[in-house]
Amino acid sequence: MALSRKSLTSNLMQLLRRLRSCLFPRANRQRALHIAAKACKCNSKWLTIHGTRPDSCHLYNAPTEPCWFVYAPWGDGKDGFMLRSSRIILISKFNGAILYDGSANDEG
Repeated sequence: MALSRKSLTSNLMQLLRRLRSCLFPRANRQRALHIAAKACKCNSKWLTIHGTRPDSCHLYNAPTEPCWFVYAPWGDGKDGFMLRSSRIILISKFNGAILYDGSANDEG
């Protein structure tokens, strides 16, 4: 019994979607917090996460793909002693990759 070309294509696409989700799991909120905590070497209780870009965050050349916006401490021991921009880490919602780690340009 031969499969039609349309049926074969459909089955192949389903297989590829399952394979992609296994190889590159999507980053949910909890996984994004874990990735950010590991990147900044801090406890996740010090992190604040947003599903969309916060109004106070002014990034230049920001990624176009959906990502998590995680505010994190700078980790240089000067967090409470000086006025400066917040640190923000952008984590891809597709694969959990860190797309940006730096200034949120929210000073002033």
